[in-house]
Amino acid sequence: MSWLNDRSAGLVTVECVQYSLFTSGAPSNTLSVGFSRIWPVDDLDDRLLAPRIAEEREAREDIAERSRGPRVASIAVRNSLIPVGAKLTLDLTGYISGTVVSAVEEWKSTNPDLSHAVWGEDHARPLTWPGDPDKRFSLSRLAKHIITLAGQPEPVSLPSGDVWVYQSRSVSAIAKAFTEGT
Repeated sequence: MSWLNDRSAGLVTVECVQYSLFTSGAPSNTLSVGFSRIWPVDDLDDRLLAPRIAEEREAREDIAERSRGPRVASIAVRNSLIPVGAKLTLDLTGYISGTVVSAVEEWKSTNPDLSHAVWGEDHARPLTWPGDPDKRFSLSRLAKHIITLAGQPEPVSLPSGDVWVYQSRSVSAIAKAFTEGT
């Protein structure tokens, strides 16, 4: 078939197709046919399904967030431990390298309107941010976003509940005090 296809110089397309008959089952028992092209072989790159890089990253983050135990943000929202509309600040000190902390603090000082987040009622994404007010953020996503805006590489992991602070206490500390009854 390759020889014939080559000889036709594009005037004729030669394909080998396999037909399969099957019935759809009760109650209609409709006779149907399936077609599968077996030659020429399709280019697998045309059939490969691959998400775009940004979609893949977001999907991985969503899966990671859902697979964890009860999240501190969810506990805080569900039990109204932080008032809706409260301002939270990002404090990375002690949780990431000093170079990154310095870069973020410098970025925050030059962008004071963007140096805080606002607490909301969404269990998974409780933060809004003046830099993108129509979007809701998880604790980790916004912290990582600010780190990258400060010109630093996005960290693989970050104790997100520990780095967001409300009235001198981290979201993690607030949730832990509540769950332990202290």
